[in-house]
Amino acid sequence: ALEEYRALRAEIMEAIQAQRSIMQVGTTAAAVLIGLGLQRIDALPAVMILMLLVPVLAIFTTVGALGELYRATRASCFLALRARVINAACPWRAPAMEWEQWLRRQPIFSLRDRAEFFTLLTISTGSIAVGLYVMSTADPKIGPLGTLVAIGLGAAALEVSHIILHIRLIARARRQFQCAELG
Repeated sequence: ALEEYRALRAEIMEAIQAQRSIMQVGTTAAAVLIGLGLQRIDALPAVMILMLLVPVLAIFTTVGALGELYRATRASCFLALRARVINAACPWRAPAMEWEQWLRRQPIFSLRDRAEFFTLLTISTGSIAVGLYVMSTADPKIGPLGTLVAIGLGAAALEVSHIILHIRLIARARRQFQCAELG
């Protein structure tokens, strides 16, 4: 039982580290793409990079990071269930494995977790704003009005999708963390 506990704690730590790595790589890649979009390239590729590619990257980064958060909460729930069984089987006055139960009594999903998402959302929104600026000041003008409207609507849809996806994935991880099996 103790080896299983150690293995699951290690998996949780790996998931947390993977989540941070995903956020670092995603944020760095977004910065590189924004830099590329600000280079002296044609306006249409710059707008496509800034208004579509950066928001898509932000979405993939969010999904990857929250997938790792879900992985950690799933392992934590299993540990809480195992701790309950072990503590019930052992007649000690103080529970032998209290950590996972204690975690469930604490506020979940720290400000850091939210701040990372808002950083990605801010980068993505800023990139779209810069893309709109490039699009409006391009000389010569970029394509027909329909193309510009389609790019703008696509960027808006990506931003809304990013927010909705984040809310849904956080809710999923929160449900898993609460571990309904614990009652």
